[in-house]
Order: sequence, then C-alpha cells, then structure tokens
Amino acid sequence: MNNELPWDIKEELSYFERVTKKVSVSDEITDTSPATSCKRIQNALIMGRKTWETIPPELRPFKDRLNVVLSKTLKPESDMCVIYSSLDEAVANLVDKPTISRIFIIGGGYVYKEAMESPLCEYILITKVYKSFNCDTFFLKIDENLYELASHDELVNFVGDDVPKGRQVDGDIEYEFLMYKRNKDEGDDGSKKSHRHISLQQQDIIYRANEYKDLISTIKLDSNISKD
Repeated sequence: MNNELPWDIKEELSYFERVTKKVSVSDEITDTSPATSCKRIQNALIMGRKTWETIPPELRPFKDRLNVVLSKTLKPESDMCVIYSSLDEAVANLVDKPTISRIFIIGGGYVYKEAMESPLCEYILITKVYKSFNCDTFFLKIDENLYELASHDELVNFVGDDVPKGRQVDGDIEYEFLMYKRNKDEGDDGSKKSHRHISLQQQDIIYRANEYKDLISTIKLDSNISKD
C-alpha cells in the first residue's frame, strides 16, 4: 500500500539480495579477458524510474550490482546508476558486456509486463504469500501457456545456493519461493516451436550465448509495482 509492502518477511529480503548478488562461478573463474581483468563481474538490476525512486536513499543504489534505470526524463546521478530510455536499449547494451553475469528485472509493473511478454524472458522468480492483504497494486497474471512451474531442484540450480523448500512461516505469514521457466514447446502465439538441440552450461543459457540471449526476469510478488 502506498509504495510500501503490507508484510515484512526478513528471509525474503535476504533471499532477494543473495539471488541478485550471486555471480556464476564459471564467470568468476574463466573470464580472464583484458576487458574484465580490472573490473568486477556483477549482475545487472533493471528497474523503472518509480521503482528506483521508492528505494530508500540509504539503500540506493543496491550494492555490488549494476543498477539500471529505465527513464526518458531522469538525469544521471554520478555513478549510482546507468540510465536507458527503454528495456530494449538496456538489454542491447548489457547483453554482451563481459562484466555482466546475469540480468534481473525488478519492477515496476510496466517493465514486468514488457519483460514477461518478450520471448527473451526465460525465468520468473516469485515469492508466493499465502495470506490476504489489503493492497492497491497487484502483480500480473503469469501466462501458463508460456511459462510452467519449475521444480525445486531447478530453482536451487538456478540460484546456485540453498533455497528453503515448500511453505515457510514468518509469524502468522506463510510464504514460498517459486520459479517459473519459459515453456520451450510453446511460441508466443501458443503454437508449437521446433527444438534446437543444444547443450549449454547454466550461465550460457543465462545471457552468455550469442544465439540464445535470455532475459532473466526476477519477479517478486511483493515488489512495488508502478508504471514508469
């Protein structure tokens, strides 16, 4: 409500930080090119202007991650963030950067919608809260013709770290960490797609392969969702 979460789940905040900070081990070890030898490899967080402005000043920017803001009016704030006018422009500029391991979308609503409808969006990470709250903003419905619920093992493999399995409890709130993955059998129009039989390491599927450039969309049901 009013750009604030109706609940406070401490483990969820920790989970968000761990997932968005963690860099692929392969990227850390194998990328020794001159372009990255003097620069830290990190993940990129893409968000709309209003999402950026709702982050408390003391937490802005998110540390150890490249903060990317989509706006046609916002002016650069020193080195706090990188600004692009559109999601397409941001992705085009970030996808081949050797210093970027993964790209996450963290809001708001319009940015989520654009990312989820894009064929580049491969994964959706959500926190499902099993309790009713009075809210003035709601998350988009996930199209189950395009996305299917991944197994817990697939979620752990994606995160690269332990993830609590099943429903968890924080006070009187039950919640669960889930992941959806794009259904490789379905096209955007619901038609069957032909398979390309390829074998890639996880980091290759996540934005490192030149032919299959996948947009990682980290979507949290409790994020401040607002149109830029």
